[in-house]
Amino acid sequence: MSTRWFLLCLLGMSLVLGCPDPDDDDDTTTSADDDDDSTGDDDATGDDDTTGDDDTTGDDDTTEATDADGDGHPAEDDCDDNDPLTYPGAEELCDGLDNDCDGTVPAEETDDDGDGLSECDGDCDDSNADVFPGAEEICNGGLDDDCDAATDENSDEDLDGFSECAGDCDDADADVFPGAEEVCNGIDDDCDPLTDEAVDDDGDGVSECDGDCDDTDPWVYPLADELCDGVDNDCDGALGPDEWDGDGDGSLGCEDCDDADALTYPGAPEQCDQLDNDCDGEIDEDTGDDLDGDGFNPCAGDCDDSNPDVYPGAEEVCAGQDS
Repeated sequence: MSTRWFLLCLLGMSLVLGCPDPDDDDDTTTSADDDDDSTGDDDATGDDDTTGDDDTTGDDDTTEATDADGDGHPAEDDCDDNDPLTYPGAEELCDGLDNDCDGTVPAEETDDDGDGLSECDGDCDDSNADVFPGAEEICNGGLDDDCDAATDENSDEDLDGFSECAGDCDDADADVFPGAEEVCNGIDDDCDPLTDEAVDDDGDGVSECDGDCDDTDPWVYPLADELCDGVDNDCDGALGPDEWDGDGDGSLGCEDCDDADALTYPGAPEQCDQLDNDCDGEIDEDTGDDLDGDGFNPCAGDCDDSNPDVYPGAEEVCAGQDS
């Protein structure tokens, strides 16, 4: 083969295969940029795209800003991108969170006293843990415990006219209230706060709770002497055996000298019957005057009360008259 023919063959092969790139970057530039374009950086802008950073956003990717909670504010502006109620300019809610992303939680959303409720929840005194909506209302001098705008309110459960705040020491018992009568029952009836205390009203040394069956009569108390008065003086539940009016004349047997005769009793009119009608120990006195002064009146048998020598038992003389 001639030298000319050999050169022609080499020229043909070069046209078919192309000539080697001196910097091995598939372009015609001679700079060592290895980015397959004619600008030395893999594209026309120098970064594999038209923006200079391998994509259309200038940062080698196609990712845009995210809004995870869909509230219309991207994560970089939203202080909580997981809460759609939290974003710049949002309305502050009573939830203890910084809803509007201003870096602060409003004071009224803070539970300062630790009772579980803040001011915006209705706590009318957030410095007192015993005061909150729904708390039990107690009698404490005008404090609104339950935040309902009323103070020390409560009801009269037993309808005795007194509530607990009014001093009822047992608002389930209508017989117990301030000023009630204290009775002997082991209960503080009058809320004073003594139990079964009693005054000895009649001054006999014994009160009702001690067994005085009539604390208005000083002659009546346990073990007292029975008197003739028709009263159970000794509080044994019974009268004395002679404290009855047997004849119905108004006088008890213990004072009537004959309780079988209705005409005989203390103060009865004396009659000419040889009886002590008035129970004064004398018989037929005061039934007539002793006109002759012989000691006998007509009821006593003086048959001539004008002659002192004539009377029962006088000496008989011969004077033609009954001496």
